[in-house]
Amino acid sequence: MKFYFTFLASVFIVLNSFSQVSDFIPGNSPLLILTTNNTPDGYTGSPYVEKNFVNGVIMDTDGKTHPAFLRYNTVEDVVEVKLALSEPDTFVLPKLKNISYRMNGYTYVLDSFRTDKGETLEGYFMNYYDGKKVKFYARPMPDITPAEKAKTGYEKDKAAHLNVKTDYYIALNNGPLKNVRLKDKDFKNALPASKEVDKYFKEVKVKSVEDFVKMLEWYDQQNF
Repeated sequence: MKFYFTFLASVFIVLNSFSQVSDFIPGNSPLLILTTNNTPDGYTGSPYVEKNFVNGVIMDTDGKTHPAFLRYNTVEDVVEVKLALSEPDTFVLPKLKNISYRMNGYTYVLDSFRTDKGETLEGYFMNYYDGKKVKFYARPMPDITPAEKAKTGYEKDKAAHLNVKTDYYIALNNGPLKNVRLKDKDFKNALPASKEVDKYFKEVKVKSVEDFVKMLEWYDQQNF
């Protein structure tokens, strides 16, 4: 309990600029919720994007920050928080758009977007790049392989398996999200046609998320 209120006091510094903060003062309603961090019963695999808690920063829209250890749970759609890796307890903050979580070259943001297919996507997104002309997001989702009964007496039943599937999106000029794979062809089709973009992909090897982020940083600096 002592740790709980110490944690509240620490994170209060991050949140004290929010008008909602009065709703989360201890004794009124809890600022933080104790959670479990296990894979759901009956499943193998993991619901987490990050296998372990990683060093990160909790941020608010006024630029206030607080260091923490973080990981994202795709099943519960929450960012789990520890102030110290040695602590047994795991917490989550209220799901507010004012709060984001920065780690490992990306930031978890809570938002709602329209896609170019007319769909509405809501929840936490990984913001990889937030440029003037283009933005690059990822949306991690739980991917479940159903359980299988043994077909013969020599086999064993297979438990349902939980993986994380990640969909990637770019948005041009604050427009709708366009789904892309991490492939040159998808990005060339999603971006306005230009000889410069074609030349970039011919001259630069682009495979990883980080490579595509560098490509979009380059794109944002061009005058076309």
